[in-house]
Amino acid sequence: MAHSTGTGQHEAMAYWLHLGSFIIYNALITYTMALRLRTGFTFALLFTIAMGLHFVLTDRSLEEHYPRRFRKTGRLLLAAPLIVCWALSTIFAPTSTVLVAVLTALLGGSILSTFSRRKYRMTGAPVSAASLRAWSCIRRCWR
Repeated sequence: MAHSTGTGQHEAMAYWLHLGSFIIYNALITYTMALRLRTGFTFALLFTIAMGLHFVLTDRSLEEHYPRRFRKTGRLLLAAPLIVCWALSTIFAPTSTVLVAVLTALLGGSILSTFSRRKYRMTGAPVSAASLRAWSCIRRCWR
């Protein structure tokens, strides 16, 4: 009985960690969307389509891994930062160059990390911390 409680707590902790990281991720994407419009409409449109597809994949992945928990609270909690951060970006548009650079770096790093983990899962190769750090280093050097 104690083993199943520990496993349940581990699953709950993993769920909230995944959901929390995607909430922050969604908030960053939405808050920086105004910057994409300044770059150009075509770029903003392509970015919106790519991120929309990414949101759908994230939704499906979380529902697949945590079906009961995600249906109860997950979708609502993932949608909230989209609305809140859109409103914040219209009121407090990001203007600081440093803030924009930091948010963009966080966003880029998390996109690469998520993509590489999914790619490794599709191929069946184990995901190691070293491989994720390698992607992070490549990303930093590319900039």
